[in-house]
Amino acid sequence: MTIARKEIFGPVLASIGAEDEHSVIRIANDTHGIAVYVLSDSAGLARYVVRLIPAGNVYVAGNI
Repeated sequence: MTIARKEIFGPVLASIGAEDEHSVIRIANDTHGIAVYVLSDSAGLARYVVRLIPAGNVYVAGNI
C-alpha cells in the first residue's frame, strides 16, 4: 500500500480494512501516519487497539 507508506502532501484519507485487532495493529505500525481513526462496536477492543498504535492523534468512533 504505497499511499500508507509514503509521505503524501495534501488532504488524503486512506481506509484500510483488517481481519482482526492484531492485523489492525500490524498495519498501523507499518504505515506513515499522523492521525489514526479506530472504528469499533466494542469499547474494550477499541481501547486495547488505541494503546498499541503510535500516532500523533488517535480518534475512536463507534458504539462506545
